[in-house]
Amino acid sequence: MNLESFKQEINKTGFILEYNISEILEKQHWHVINSRYYLDDITKTHREIDILAYKVKELENMLYYTSLIISCKKSCENAWLFLTKNIKNAEPNIEIMPVLNWTNIKSLDFMMKNKPPKNEIIKFYQNNEYLNNIYDVKSKVFAFQQMKLSNSKPNNDKDIYDSIITVIKAFEYEKQRLENQKGKQAFYNFNLLSVFDGLMLEQNFLIGSDPSIRTINNLKYLNRHIINQKEDFYLVHFVDYQSFENLLNHFNKLHEWNISYYPKTQSDFFVDVFDDENKINVYWDEIKARFLPILNTYISFQLNLSQNSISDICINKYDKSSKLLHLTYYTNCYQVINEIHDEMNRDSLILDILKNQLHSYYNYTNKIVFECSPF
Repeated sequence: MNLESFKQEINKTGFILEYNISEILEKQHWHVINSRYYLDDITKTHREIDILAYKVKELENMLYYTSLIISCKKSCENAWLFLTKNIKNAEPNIEIMPVLNWTNIKSLDFMMKNKPPKNEIIKFYQNNEYLNNIYDVKSKVFAFQQMKLSNSKPNNDKDIYDSIITVIKAFEYEKQRLENQKGKQAFYNFNLLSVFDGLMLEQNFLIGSDPSIRTINNLKYLNRHIINQKEDFYLVHFVDYQSFENLLNHFNKLHEWNISYYPKTQSDFFVDVFDDENKINVYWDEIKARFLPILNTYISFQLNLSQNSISDICINKYDKSSKLLHLTYYTNCYQVINEIHDEMNRDSLILDILKNQLHSYYNYTNKIVFECSPF
């Protein structure tokens, strides 16, 4: 039995590549999970993603992740050929810069929807090497093929397609998993990569000239896919093994950008928060659900009532000059108006409970006053 032959044959697979990529990631302080399984939305069977890597920073009791979902492929028989064409300016059917984020921080989610991160990235990426290398897409891949090295003939596209669809489906599975679990408030920035140990080629089709073909070490694949019956754009970074570490340096810097930009965006939510009804509405129902029963219990005890007397409470206005937040409560109980209204504005316990809620959700630390609206 020739043990060396086993070694030579296993080296032809992608397992050694996966190990080497994991080593590079760990040396650059990424946390690595190998052979993570996800549920295929079509076949309902478990499939494997080679590597899930992440960096994380905790800031103000919130976790900020930069995550890499990586497929590893190796081929000694086939080159990977990508056929590309230039993207036209203002292409209406392409989302040029899909930024794959997820968060359960409602205030940050509100800010990202109203101030999309890609708009901020566009401001900086032209003069910023790492943002440019990660997000800028100048050409569109419209086809790809494995090409036999022995005779230069096409040999289907299975491995290339699998490397794309596995990272996309793994990303969607990770998002769904996060949405279904209860945990700490967190933000995730996901990035999809396919690392290929082999020859990569690009054939670019320019209008009015013969298609040129060249060797490449990285390429960004941008396309629309339907996953979980939902259509969206995805960006997958293809990179050869020798160039992976250089690309990883850009993702290291992206993580630093993420833990600077997104916490700042989160804190911007609280600027003039009570001047924006949409911002108020992000958390107000949660505050009411917690505080209204407490307020009704307090009033019932004070007035010996058997039923709730406050039907609703809302934010009326914030007076910046006096730094006073005016809240209006609604009641048809004149005992509340005549006998306990003033006491509510003096009772430190009931005020402190509400202040804690306002501080927790809106970062508010100033004074509050109750006002009444009978109906």
